[in-house]
Amino acid sequence: MRPQHLKDMLLCRESDTDFLAALTGFTNVVLAGLCPKEVTPFLFGGRLLALNKKSGVIRPIAVGVTLRRLASKCANTHGAWRPCSVLASLVEGV
Repeated sequence: MRPQHLKDMLLCRESDTDFLAALTGFTNVVLAGLCPKEVTPFLFGGRLLALNKKSGVIRPIAVGVTLRRLASKCANTHGAWRPCSVLASLVEGV
């Protein structure tokens, strides 16, 4: 599944709210660490590709699963705001 697939499903009139609710629930389960152990090798694994560099050396590139990448981006976005609020409270106290 590619990110564009998720975007297309979210923009679909027939399933937009139901799909968004399911995707949000899934993301929350992953971020809470409640993902079943049987699924983790597939969800947290990746596809390994070999790219040829100009020097002739092969460079391995790992491409992660789209749903795991979505959960990571949500966590990073949430975490990026935390230091800003902590810094603002420190500045106000000066």
